[in-house]
Amino acid sequence: MPLFFAALPGPEVRRRFESAVEALGLPPDARRVAPENYHMTVAFAGEVSHLQSTALRTRGAGAGPVAFEISCSSWEY
Repeated sequence: MPLFFAALPGPEVRRRFESAVEALGLPPDARRVAPENYHMTVAFAGEVSHLQSTALRTRGAGAGPVAFEISCSSWEY
């Protein structure tokens, strides 16, 4: 199974991203990501076994959350 660690934005940041996406004026048939799935991958472990997954999840849970600020100045696709 693929495993990654991600930063999850809070509700206000998700709303702001959603507003920014709306402002792009994408066509109605564009495939959008649901706001509850917004995240930023910070480390990709790749394909891992069940045993590795358990160890990495335990390690990640012990790390605790870290607050940081990020600024986005452009869109890419």
